[in-house]
Amino acid sequence: MKFSVSSKVMLAHLSAVSKVVSTKSNIAILSNFLFVVKDGKLIVTGTDKESTIVANVPVEDVEGELSFAISVKKLLDLFKEMQEQGVTFELDEIHLKHQSDALTENLNLPDLTVQNFQKERLMKKSCFQ
Repeated sequence: MKFSVSSKVMLAHLSAVSKVVSTKSNIAILSNFLFVVKDGKLIVTGTDKESTIVANVPVEDVEGELSFAISVKKLLDLFKEMQEQGVTFELDEIHLKHQSDALTENLNLPDLTVQNFQKERLMKKSCFQ
């Protein structure tokens, strides 16, 4: 799976979604963004079990579909340090390869499945219904 995005656009969307995410959550999956790449679109979700923010990030050159969770802190730190440039993400089930004009970096995706992220959201809904 592969997609390209502007670093400035990605940072703006990640910053907005991160407002609801606690990096010190007792539930590990809630310290992550949920990325869903489907139908040529990137949807980024963050939640603290009480509130959820979803952003539709404009991306280009999309190849394939995949859902994964990735550390809010790691990704925000990475994009905050970047100057405005195009960034390409290449992903498989375990690794994220981020490539920009100045840097290529491999990140291991945590063993935090999308199902865990969705399960936490469903638990929240069932507790309050």
